[in-house]
Amino acid sequence: MQIKQTTKRLVSQAFVRHAATLVSGNVAGQIIALAAYLLLCRMYSPEDFGLFHLFLSVGGFLAFFTTCSFQYAIVLPRNDRMGAACAQICLAGNLGAALLCLAAVCTIGPLLTEATHTAVLNPLLPLLPLYMLACGLWATLNYWFIRHKQFQGIARYQIGVSLGTSAAKLGWGSRSIPGGLVFGTLAGQYAALLAVAWRRRALLAPLLHWQALRIRVCLRKYSKFLYFTFPKDLVNYLGGNLPSLLLAPWFPLAELGFFGMAVTLAMRPVNLLVNAVYQSLYQQCIELYHQRGSMRFLGRLLLRGFLIATPCFAALYFLMPHLVRFLLGEGWGQTAVYLQLILPWILFTLLFNPFDYLPDIFGRQGTLLGFEVLQTVLRTAALLTGIRHESFALATALYSATSCLVILLRAGWYFHLVHTYEKSITHDPHPAE
Repeated sequence: MQIKQTTKRLVSQAFVRHAATLVSGNVAGQIIALAAYLLLCRMYSPEDFGLFHLFLSVGGFLAFFTTCSFQYAIVLPRNDRMGAACAQICLAGNLGAALLCLAAVCTIGPLLTEATHTAVLNPLLPLLPLYMLACGLWATLNYWFIRHKQFQGIARYQIGVSLGTSAAKLGWGSRSIPGGLVFGTLAGQYAALLAVAWRRRALLAPLLHWQALRIRVCLRKYSKFLYFTFPKDLVNYLGGNLPSLLLAPWFPLAELGFFGMAVTLAMRPVNLLVNAVYQSLYQQCIELYHQRGSMRFLGRLLLRGFLIATPCFAALYFLMPHLVRFLLGEGWGQTAVYLQLILPWILFTLLFNPFDYLPDIFGRQGTLLGFEVLQTVLRTAALLTGIRHESFALATALYSATSCLVILLRAGWYFHLVHTYEKSITHDPHPAE
């Protein structure tokens, strides 16, 4: 009875409060970003957005090497000192990866871009280490804040980075500076990082006290994140950014700009909403797992999300051309076509990706890696089919379809994990008090 009451309290109070805090920050950030994009699409050309999307794809891939997905381990230890050791591992990896990237940019960067037919990135190569560093720092701080239930700090960062990047992009756009979208992104990221770090400086103080023994213990105990979660995340990111990385050498940069705008308008708000629910659920389910509490509420949460989101997305499909013309202008009509093609993928991402923490809790990262490899293989085949038929639209449609298929398979596996866990706690003769 005590366990049941504790579970109910955690789910009904903490989850709602934390999720509401994160979602409110996401909504405010998206309102700012959307307002800015209404102006940015009239300041920058589709080619500018194509270059920006290509930079983010390459920079985002490199950013995975800053923490190697070890930031997820920060939430798991019961002891705060061990949690701090996990965060310190991420910080050390972040600095080392950024320095290695800087050395590579200064030596072989232009050779690599020439070999991959992406020489348009050459003027922006020196900014890649800075982008990596910003991404790695926030990945570490984000999960340190989650551990300490500092969801207001996360929400403030989300608002701050949207406000800072939007203002900087508009400023550089008004001066017609090449690469203004990239410069604006970096300016906003670092301004938001400095603000949130200063405001939460007392919370960050334990990260300054390093202890080699604890770091070695954490590396051994949570090594699965390096062996399985990191390759899984890397493969997942590659799969998500294959359109930029594979299609850029074969199609005009403007097509990539149209597609990048479609992904930005659809995935950015969806990912922020997914992350808000994910972060809150992750922290709550960790507590439930430690207490051997039930997670049956996850099924009800999914069902409610499906009943709300599906009719909304069906209506969006028919309204999309009118919305894009109204928001972006007549010159961006192709973006509406790509948005309609990827809507099923967006819907499945919104419904199922908030539960991606479950393999981490149950120690099944290896299986999840298999799903990501399968998805990347299918996505690559889809894009190569589009390249073969010289059709960007066909590549986009097949990419969306294969993504939906693997997400559904993975969701079925998540259901199996939770079902198995529920059976184990039902038959546990000595549940945690």
